[in-house]
Amino acid sequence: EISDQAIVRLPSGVRLKKDEARDRFVQLAPERALVMDAVGVAILGEIDGAKTVQQMIASLASTYAADPQIIGKDVKAFLLDLAGRRIVEISQ
Repeated sequence: EISDQAIVRLPSGVRLKKDEARDRFVQLAPERALVMDAVGVAILGEIDGAKTVQQMIASLASTYAADPQIIGKDVKAFLLDLAGRRIVEISQ
């Protein structure tokens, strides 16, 4: 479970990069890379190391005219999955 007040950050050496040749975004981390879809890119774009998860969800809900309760579950699941892969760090 991830708290609404948790802060998410990218660890050292992890970054989102556009693969111009294939016209897609890739999350680069030491010794691994993940192709990101538009949803993943939007969520990762909210990570600044200062916003809470709740603030990230509110921003995404506003940008995409979505219900925060619905997308909040998806955002949290996505972040927990990335944390398990050591692509993001979550400070509860």
